[in-house]
Amino acid sequence: MAAWIAVLATAVYAVMWVGYCQHWNWLYRMDWSLLNAARDVALKHPLWLRFWEGVSYALGPVPMSALGIGMTVLALVMRNLRTALVLAFACGPLNEFATAAAKAMVDRPRPATMLVAAPSTSFPSGHALEAMEIGSVV
Repeated sequence: MAAWIAVLATAVYAVMWVGYCQHWNWLYRMDWSLLNAARDVALKHPLWLRFWEGVSYALGPVPMSALGIGMTVLALVMRNLRTALVLAFACGPLNEFATAAAKAMVDRPRPATMLVAAPSTSFPSGHALEAMEIGSVV
């Protein structure tokens, strides 16, 4: 089941990548309609904005790195050296590298209507890539 979810996530990601690079009009319209709707809700309900700021931070690179370190330590405590080595030398560094490389290849700027300011580009989403990578490993 997990393998099928990973394949589906990869396929959706690939379609969105091609759509962005090929300037598919329907994808652009859908993207902006969702962005504008989210922004309208955020302007009317400030708690909505605070909620997404919290989600963005909680699933961001610092907490995810801390989680990876914690899982590596747990693997060591449980005397599972192979898992600890894979986490320490493959999953963590490769996750950051894959996200940075994918963002650099697309280089899509963040929209003016962004809800949460971030220093990186907007596509592909670092959160979505990390979720896809975690799902693939699990």
